[in-house]
Amino acid sequence: MLLNIGWANPLPASFCLFIFMLPLFAAEAYFTRSGFSKYAIGITQQLLFHFIAGNSLLNDVSILAITSLLVLNALWLSIPWLIYVWVKHRFNLSTAMAIFVSSSLTLEFMRSHWGLVCPWFDLGNSISGTQEVIQWYEFTGVAGGTLWILVANCIGFWLVSGLFVKGGMLLWVRGFAWLITLIFPVATSLLMPVKLLMVRVRMF
Repeated sequence: MLLNIGWANPLPASFCLFIFMLPLFAAEAYFTRSGFSKYAIGITQQLLFHFIAGNSLLNDVSILAITSLLVLNALWLSIPWLIYVWVKHRFNLSTAMAIFVSSSLTLEFMRSHWGLVCPWFDLGNSISGTQEVIQWYEFTGVAGGTLWILVANCIGFWLVSGLFVKGGMLLWVRGFAWLITLIFPVATSLLMPVKLLMVRVRMF
Protein backbone atom coordinates (compact mmCIF):
# COMPACT_ATOMS: atom_id res chain seq x y z
CA MET A 1 0.00 0.00 0.00
CA LEU A 2 2.92 2.37 0.63
CA LEU A 3 3.92 1.94 -3.01
CA ASN A 4 0.44 2.89 -4.19
CA ILE A 5 0.36 5.91 -1.87
CA GLY A 6 3.64 7.27 -3.19
CA TRP A 7 3.25 6.36 -6.86
CA ALA A 8 3.44 9.46 -9.09
CA ASN A 9 2.43 11.73 -6.21
CA PRO A 10 4.28 14.83 -4.99
CA LEU A 11 6.04 15.13 -1.66
CA PRO A 12 5.44 14.18 1.10
CA ALA A 13 3.45 11.21 -0.27
CA SER A 14 6.28 10.18 -2.60
CA PHE A 15 8.53 9.59 0.42
CA CYS A 16 6.62 6.33 0.89
CA LEU A 17 8.45 5.01 -2.18
CA PHE A 18 11.71 4.97 -0.24
CA ILE A 19 10.34 2.83 2.59
CA PHE A 20 7.67 0.71 0.88
CA MET A 21 9.79 -2.44 0.94
CA LEU A 22 10.66 -2.28 4.61
CA PRO A 23 7.46 -4.09 5.70
CA LEU A 24 8.12 -6.74 3.03
CA PHE A 25 11.68 -7.31 4.20
CA ALA A 26 10.49 -7.44 7.81
CA ALA A 27 7.68 -9.89 6.97
CA GLU A 28 10.13 -12.12 5.11
CA ALA A 29 12.40 -12.16 8.16
CA TYR A 30 9.43 -13.02 10.37
CA PHE A 31 8.31 -15.90 8.14
CA THR A 32 11.88 -17.10 7.66
CA ARG A 33 10.98 -20.66 8.66
CA SER A 34 7.96 -20.87 6.40
CA GLY A 35 9.04 -21.72 2.87
CA PHE A 36 5.80 -20.78 1.12
CA SER A 37 4.96 -17.61 3.05
CA LYS A 38 8.29 -15.88 2.57
CA TYR A 39 8.10 -16.42 -1.19
CA ALA A 40 4.40 -15.49 -1.43
CA ILE A 41 4.91 -12.08 0.23
CA GLY A 42 6.58 -10.48 -2.79
CA ILE A 43 4.20 -12.06 -5.31
CA THR A 44 1.14 -10.88 -3.36
CA GLN A 45 2.57 -7.36 -3.08
CA GLN A 46 3.17 -7.13 -6.82
CA LEU A 47 -0.30 -8.44 -7.69
CA LEU A 48 -2.02 -6.00 -5.32
CA PHE A 49 0.00 -3.07 -6.56
CA HIS A 50 -0.58 -3.82 -10.24
CA PHE A 51 -4.32 -4.25 -9.86
CA ILE A 52 -4.73 -1.11 -7.76
CA ALA A 53 -2.46 1.02 -9.96
CA GLY A 54 -3.85 -0.46 -13.16
CA ASN A 55 -7.49 -0.12 -12.18
CA SER A 56 -7.88 2.99 -14.36
CA LEU A 57 -6.93 0.94 -17.42
CA LEU A 58 -9.90 -1.38 -17.06
CA ASN A 59 -12.21 1.18 -18.65
CA ASP A 60 -10.01 1.61 -21.71
CA VAL A 61 -9.36 -1.96 -22.86
CA SER A 62 -10.93 -5.37 -22.44
CA ILE A 63 -10.88 -6.71 -18.89
CA LEU A 64 -9.39 -10.04 -19.99
CA ALA A 65 -6.54 -8.38 -21.89
CA ILE A 66 -5.52 -5.95 -19.15
CA THR A 67 -5.94 -8.57 -16.42
CA SER A 68 -3.64 -10.96 -18.27
CA LEU A 69 -1.13 -8.19 -18.82
CA LEU A 70 -1.18 -7.09 -15.18
CA VAL A 71 -0.76 -10.64 -13.89
CA LEU A 72 2.07 -11.37 -16.30
CA ASN A 73 3.81 -8.13 -15.39
CA ALA A 74 3.38 -8.73 -11.66
CA LEU A 75 4.73 -12.27 -11.84
CA TRP A 76 7.69 -11.11 -13.91
CA LEU A 77 8.60 -8.42 -11.37
CA SER A 78 8.22 -10.95 -8.54
CA ILE A 79 11.25 -12.90 -9.77
CA PRO A 80 13.80 -10.61 -8.05
CA TRP A 81 11.99 -11.18 -4.76
CA LEU A 82 12.11 -14.94 -5.19
CA ILE A 83 15.83 -14.70 -5.94
CA TYR A 84 16.33 -12.45 -2.90
CA VAL A 85 14.67 -14.94 -0.54
CA TRP A 86 16.61 -17.89 -1.98
CA VAL A 87 20.00 -16.12 -1.80
CA LYS A 88 19.39 -14.64 1.67
CA HIS A 89 18.84 -18.04 3.24
CA ARG A 90 21.90 -19.53 1.59
CA PHE A 91 24.38 -16.67 1.87
CA ASN A 92 23.72 -13.41 3.75
CA LEU A 93 21.55 -10.30 3.73
CA SER A 94 24.08 -8.03 2.00
CA THR A 95 24.60 -10.46 -0.88
CA ALA A 96 20.86 -11.03 -1.22
CA MET A 97 20.11 -7.31 -1.40
CA ALA A 98 22.85 -6.66 -3.95
CA ILE A 99 21.45 -9.42 -6.17
CA PHE A 100 17.90 -8.18 -5.55
CA VAL A 101 18.77 -4.70 -6.82
CA SER A 102 20.75 -5.94 -9.83
CA SER A 103 18.13 -8.52 -10.83
CA SER A 104 15.33 -5.95 -10.51
CA LEU A 105 17.15 -3.57 -12.85
CA THR A 106 17.93 -6.39 -15.28
CA LEU A 107 14.35 -7.68 -15.45
CA GLU A 108 12.96 -4.16 -15.78
CA PHE A 109 15.32 -3.56 -18.69
CA MET A 110 14.40 -6.88 -20.31
CA ARG A 111 10.69 -6.17 -19.94
CA SER A 112 11.08 -2.83 -21.69
CA HIS A 113 12.27 -4.71 -24.78
CA TRP A 114 9.58 -7.36 -25.05
CA GLY A 115 6.35 -7.22 -27.02
CA LEU A 116 4.06 -6.42 -24.09
CA VAL A 117 5.59 -3.22 -22.75
CA CYS A 118 4.27 -1.55 -19.59
CA PRO A 119 6.63 1.39 -19.06
CA TRP A 120 4.26 2.96 -16.55
CA PHE A 121 5.09 0.19 -14.09
CA ASP A 122 8.82 0.85 -14.19
CA LEU A 123 9.70 1.71 -10.61
CA GLY A 124 11.58 4.82 -11.71
CA ASN A 125 8.34 6.27 -13.10
CA SER A 126 6.88 6.32 -9.60
CA ILE A 127 8.78 9.55 -8.85
CA SER A 128 7.20 11.38 -11.78
CA GLY A 129 5.18 13.49 -9.35
CA THR A 130 8.37 15.12 -8.04
CA GLN A 131 10.07 16.18 -11.25
CA GLU A 132 12.09 18.86 -9.50
CA VAL A 133 14.18 16.22 -7.70
CA ILE A 134 14.82 13.93 -10.68
CA GLN A 135 16.26 16.25 -13.29
CA TRP A 136 19.25 13.92 -13.50
CA TYR A 137 16.94 11.52 -15.36
CA GLU A 138 18.26 13.15 -18.52
CA PHE A 139 21.52 11.31 -17.86
CA THR A 140 20.37 8.06 -16.18
CA GLY A 141 16.89 7.58 -17.57
CA VAL A 142 14.12 5.95 -15.54
CA ALA A 143 16.54 3.20 -14.48
CA GLY A 144 18.34 5.74 -12.32
CA GLY A 145 15.17 6.29 -10.33
CA THR A 146 14.62 2.56 -9.99
CA LEU A 147 18.15 2.16 -8.63
CA TRP A 148 17.67 5.05 -6.21
CA ILE A 149 14.43 3.67 -4.77
CA LEU A 150 15.73 0.11 -4.42
CA VAL A 151 19.01 1.12 -2.78
CA ALA A 152 17.20 3.47 -0.37
CA ASN A 153 14.83 0.67 0.66
CA CYS A 154 17.66 -1.82 1.15
CA ILE A 155 19.73 0.59 3.24
CA GLY A 156 16.59 1.59 5.13
CA PHE A 157 15.98 -2.02 6.14
CA TRP A 158 19.68 -2.37 6.98
CA LEU A 159 19.19 0.60 9.32
CA VAL A 160 16.00 -0.72 10.92
CA SER A 161 17.48 -4.18 11.44
CA GLY A 162 20.39 -2.50 13.23
CA LEU A 163 18.00 -1.22 15.90
CA PHE A 164 17.82 -4.75 17.25
CA VAL A 165 21.58 -5.30 17.24
CA LYS A 166 24.02 -3.93 19.77
CA GLY A 167 26.49 -1.39 18.42
CA GLY A 168 25.76 2.31 18.56
CA MET A 169 28.42 3.42 16.08
CA LEU A 170 27.27 0.93 13.45
CA LEU A 171 23.73 2.26 13.78
CA TRP A 172 24.94 5.82 13.22
CA VAL A 173 26.86 4.71 10.12
CA ARG A 174 23.77 3.03 8.71
CA GLY A 175 21.62 6.06 9.43
CA PHE A 176 24.14 8.38 7.78
CA ALA A 177 24.33 6.11 4.72
CA TRP A 178 20.54 6.15 4.37
CA LEU A 179 20.35 9.95 4.65
CA ILE A 180 23.09 10.39 2.06
CA THR A 181 21.25 8.01 -0.27
CA LEU A 182 18.11 10.12 0.02
CA ILE A 183 19.65 13.58 0.02
CA PHE A 184 22.46 13.39 -2.54
CA PRO A 185 20.27 12.78 -5.65
CA VAL A 186 17.83 15.48 -4.52
CA ALA A 187 20.61 18.00 -3.92
CA THR A 188 22.16 17.15 -7.29
CA SER A 189 18.87 17.78 -9.06
CA LEU A 190 18.20 21.06 -7.25
CA LEU A 191 21.66 22.33 -8.15
CA MET A 192 21.32 21.51 -11.83
CA PRO A 193 19.26 24.62 -12.80
CA VAL A 194 21.88 26.79 -11.07
CA LYS A 195 24.63 25.21 -13.12
CA LEU A 196 22.66 25.71 -16.33
CA LEU A 197 22.05 29.34 -15.42
CA MET A 198 25.78 29.86 -14.79
CA VAL A 199 26.58 28.42 -18.22
CA ARG A 200 24.14 30.78 -19.90
CA VAL A 201 25.60 33.77 -18.11
CA ARG A 202 29.07 32.84 -19.26
CA MET A 203 27.88 32.40 -22.83
CA PHE A 204 26.45 35.89 -22.88
